[in-house]
Amino acid sequence: MAYRPAAHRAAEPEGAVERRGDRNESLTVLRACEVLRSFRRTGEELSLQEAMSRSGLPKTTAFRLLRTLVHGGDRRDGSEGSRRRRL
Repeated sequence: MAYRPAAHRAAEPEGAVERRGDRNESLTVLRACEVLRSFRRTGEELSLQEAMSRSGLPKTTAFRLLRTLVHGGDRRDGSEGSRRRRL
């Protein structure tokens, strides 16, 4: 089954053809984009559960992508002792 972001699944008209992956696209990057879009405004902090819910991704995938984004400097850990991530 081809990857379709959760936000786009419900919006597609009934009978729409499922998007087929382009071999020149990275599924991981597309999923990371879904995580990034789950942050709606600058400075917003999300828990893992909130990021999962908004992106439609499984817990493990959302966790790994958030950790990678924090490590890469695109996201920041929330306030000290918090498990939230900040845009």
